[in-house]
Amino acid sequence: MAREAFFTAVPHPHGVTEITDLSGVHCFLVEGQEKALLIDTMTGLRGLKEFVAGLTDLPVEVALTHGHMDHCGGVYEWESCLIHPLDMPQLQGETLSTRQNYVRGQLELMGARDFPGPEDFVPDGPVECRPLEGGERLDLGGRVLEVLPVPGHTRGSLCYLDPATGDFFAGDACNNNTLLLMDHSATVGEYLDALLKLKERLGEVETFYLFHGPTPVDKSCVEDNIQCCREILAGTDDRIPVAFLGREGYLAKERIPGTIQRKDGKFGNIMYTMDHVR
Repeated sequence: MAREAFFTAVPHPHGVTEITDLSGVHCFLVEGQEKALLIDTMTGLRGLKEFVAGLTDLPVEVALTHGHMDHCGGVYEWESCLIHPLDMPQLQGETLSTRQNYVRGQLELMGARDFPGPEDFVPDGPVECRPLEGGERLDLGGRVLEVLPVPGHTRGSLCYLDPATGDFFAGDACNNNTLLLMDHSATVGEYLDALLKLKERLGEVETFYLFHGPTPVDKSCVEDNIQCCREILAGTDDRIPVAFLGREGYLAKERIPGTIQRKDGKFGNIMYTMDHVR
């Protein structure tokens, strides 16, 4: 498969570039005056480092929102990254076959008939992981990104906020299919606490970037997920049975059949298991 088709780039205001790979996952290049920050690296299709070099002349540092293979797969081209310590172990496993299967599965859902081969993926390798725990300020020269911890999807999930421009990079911390059913997910109660802290900063957020699907979205998705958490904890959510990644769980709010859109027209939603409630 032609590697020049692996990535596309869309420019946004304030020196932000949205990069999307074949599977539909996004990462974001944020440029300052002295260096650039690449937030996530998607699934590890070969050539991302070269592609990014064609977008900026600045030195590039990699920071991850969390350790899942569809967000950190390309980090092996850089061999170093900033990441929460709780998510570091996820980079040390064997992710290559999982990444390949993920991309193929997403392409099949899109109706594709041409797929990247094993040689088109960066192999697993050693990564120098430097810790971010939240509260840090990443100075890019002329702009500073604040690191905000939002444990939920993973216990080490991080978001990045530029208070000067209002750009907010959410990763998978809050979206229309927020998954709280992994072994390394936080509980719904812990997630609610994190969202309430995030809500205190929403006045500074102007552009809310998601890393899957259409982006940006309205920041009201945070309030949607706060309400989902409260209903789950009270036992008053829709509690729709679902199966995902071989696990049986529940969806907090009912969807329109055949879509991931909520029936009530709101956006945020949570998928969870009962052992991740409290």
